[in-house]
Amino acid sequence: MPWSSPRAAQEALYNQYINGACKEFKLVANMTDGYLAVAEGKADVCICSTASAQLYADANGGMSIPDYRFEVDPNMNGTCVAMPMEGTESLAELVNQCIAELKENGQTDAWYSEYEEQAAALGIE
Repeated sequence: MPWSSPRAAQEALYNQYINGACKEFKLVANMTDGYLAVAEGKADVCICSTASAQLYADANGGMSIPDYRFEVDPNMNGTCVAMPMEGTESLAELVNQCIAELKENGQTDAWYSEYEEQAAALGIE
């Protein structure tokens, strides 16, 4: 899978669902810049992760989170581990096994909850 960033995800969703149907589209360096633009009235909307936007809105105010959701390809959703494409098959198997075990025993959900609370307290995504 190629490297991606929040900015690439924003652009992909814009191209797939909006594709020029708005007056102006700007890519931002990070999601906080997008949230600030909305909160300060410099932008009408920000294409972003719902969870991240909700954390920002809860901590800082100035924006609301609508019920609308884009249909997102599962490959664009979540966090991933990056490694070279060739010569790392055994490493990929080990990493996938570790991730499966962490998910199965609930550890990834526990970490997410713990750090979501800490991020909200700090006002960051």
